[in-house]
Amino acid sequence: ALIRGLIVDPSTQLDAHVTSEVQNHLFENPFSTQTKRFSLSAINIMRGRDHGIPSYNEFREFSGLKKATSFDDLVEIPIGVREALKKLYDDVNDIDAFTGGISETPLDGAILGPTFSGIML
Repeated sequence: ALIRGLIVDPSTQLDAHVTSEVQNHLFENPFSTQTKRFSLSAINIMRGRDHGIPSYNEFREFSGLKKATSFDDLVEIPIGVREALKKLYDDVNDIDAFTGGISETPLDGAILGPTFSGIML
């Protein structure tokens, strides 16, 4: 029954928006009066920086995409998200791998965009 359900039910689309439960309540303990909140996205970004993960732009090139020279070259990322990235990052080469990867429009029939798909292959 479990396998049949996985085959029949479509998966949720992946996008640049992480659900509030994961973003704000990931490590909450319902039995504790202390509230410790951690953002999974922030943890992923910091983990990438701590371990020296290359930038999103370098992963684009590794995945066979053209290396971006400006934010306008990021055609795999929807224009609204691209505009938000312009406000957050000074240069296209500063975009963190996690941030850029989850911001891409998924490939047809996939949940990942071209960069993360290229890494997985």
